[in-house]
Amino acid sequence: MPVIFRDIRRYYCDYCGIFRSKKSLITSHVLTHHKRPFSCSVDGCHASYRRKDHLTRYLLQHACRELHDEGSPSYIVGREKQLVCQELGCGKAFRYPSKLQKHEDSHGELP
Repeated sequence: MPVIFRDIRRYYCDYCGIFRSKKSLITSHVLTHHKRPFSCSVDGCHASYRRKDHLTRYLLQHACRELHDEGSPSYIVGREKQLVCQELGCGKAFRYPSKLQKHEDSHGELP
């Protein structure tokens, strides 16, 4: 008796027309290839991401840049930076003494 395969592909992508058998596969396909539903809320920034965790990581970079631009010590959320440069007006923070030392040496190299 011959085997008959049924090819049931009921769900299709509105963007490219590809067919899949499960709705979840089309949803995944659309998020992977066509949509970036998570957008940056900072004024003038048009960055967008497919995954929320990628947007969250990007927003943390915005926060760090804003603090650094204002002259406040830089930091990384979730990781302690306890070693702070004592140069007047700098305040940059580091986790490792060797990185702080290299940074402090760069202040003396300016002509």
